[in-house]
Amino acid sequence: IRRIIIIGGDGTIHEVTDGIWQLQDSAKSCSIAVIPAGTGNDFAKAYGIPTQPLEALQIALNAANTVQIDLLLHTKHNQVAVNSIGAGFDGMVAKLTNEASYKKLLNSLGLGKLSYFISILRVFATYQPSTAWIEVDGKVTELPHMWLAAVANIPFYARFKYVLQQVQQTVWQMS
Repeated sequence: IRRIIIIGGDGTIHEVTDGIWQLQDSAKSCSIAVIPAGTGNDFAKAYGIPTQPLEALQIALNAANTVQIDLLLHTKHNQVAVNSIGAGFDGMVAKLTNEASYKKLLNSLGLGKLSYFISILRVFATYQPSTAWIEVDGKVTELPHMWLAAVANIPFYARFKYVLQQVQQTVWQMS
C-alpha cells in the first residue's frame, strides 16, 4: 500500500497513522491523504487541507502535494500520534467524549463541537489534579497539582487556533 486516503477527523487520522506505524516495515513507504470529516479537524487546519470534500479529494489524489510530517512516539505503549498527546484534564475530556453516546448523536445533528463542551463540564465537575513527572534531557521535574500536560506537533491544540505559536518539528519520544 503506497497511499491511504482517510475520510474522518483527528481521531480517525490518529488511528490510521498508528495502524500504519504498527506495520513499521511498510510505514516508510506509505503516505496518507486526508478528507476532513471530523469535529475539530486540527490536522487539516495545520496542513492547509480544505474542508470542502471535493477540493480535499483533488489534493489527496495529487501525489505531488505530499509533505513529510513528524510523529510523536509514545515508547511505553509503542504508539504514535500526529497532532498531540495530552494527559490530565484534556486527556480525560478526550476519553470521555470519544466514549460518550451523545457524541454520535450531536455529530449527526451537525453539533459535534458541543460534545466536547459537555464533556469539559462533566470532567470539570469531578477532576482531581494529580502529580506528574516530566523528564527532559535527563532532568526529572515534579509537577504537583497538574491539571494538564501536552506535547503537540502542530500549532492547533484542542480546536484552539495558534495555541502554540512556534512548533519545532522534531521526532519526540515519550516514555
